[in-house]
Amino acid sequence: MEDMKTKEKKTAFSRTLRLVFANDAATSIEYAVMLSLIAGAIIASVGVLATRMKSSFNASGDVINPALSP
Repeated sequence: MEDMKTKEKKTAFSRTLRLVFANDAATSIEYAVMLSLIAGAIIASVGVLATRMKSSFNASGDVINPALSP
């Protein structure tokens, strides 16, 4: 049983090493970097938009509230 787990780990490790040292590995790494940069930009944009929308809704609410109060 232990031999099978060790063999699976060695196989996964050897596949990872082949990917890192293969010519296609540079392309994979470049795509991973681009993906992480795009994800970071999206997260930052959503954070900024959420803050601005919150202030916009609060400002609208502040103007509408007195009009609805008797």
